[in-house]
Amino acid sequence: MLPAAAQTTFVPATGDFNHPANWSNGLPDTVATADSDDEGIIPAGTTATMSASYQLATGRRIRMKVEGTLDVGGNELQLRAGSFGSSSPERGSYGELDVNGGNVTVGSGGQIDLAGVGADIFIDNAGSIVFG
Repeated sequence: MLPAAAQTTFVPATGDFNHPANWSNGLPDTVATADSDDEGIIPAGTTATMSASYQLATGRRIRMKVEGTLDVGGNELQLRAGSFGSSSPERGSYGELDVNGGNVTVGSGGQIDLAGVGADIFIDNAGSIVFG
């Protein structure tokens, strides 16, 4: 059983992923205390565009749920699971990118970097990840 994550939700209809004020509780890796767990949610009907790479501080674990649109562009989206989790796919793990009906676009030079035990990508409900 995973401990409850501290959540933050992307708020504007369209805006900068990297701007803390665009999230209900600040950027996803700043919500909980160090060595704790965070969850970022991009809801349906919103578009978050990364203006810079998003790399986590050491010791942070995060999962990202995309129901709207996430435009990574030429940046890096880094999600970490740490040593907590399972080596078999399990929805709700840390280091997870859950594209649930949403869309993720990764431009030229961009990347999605998942690492750690239990790090996974889930795509369902007509969600998509497009590399360009």
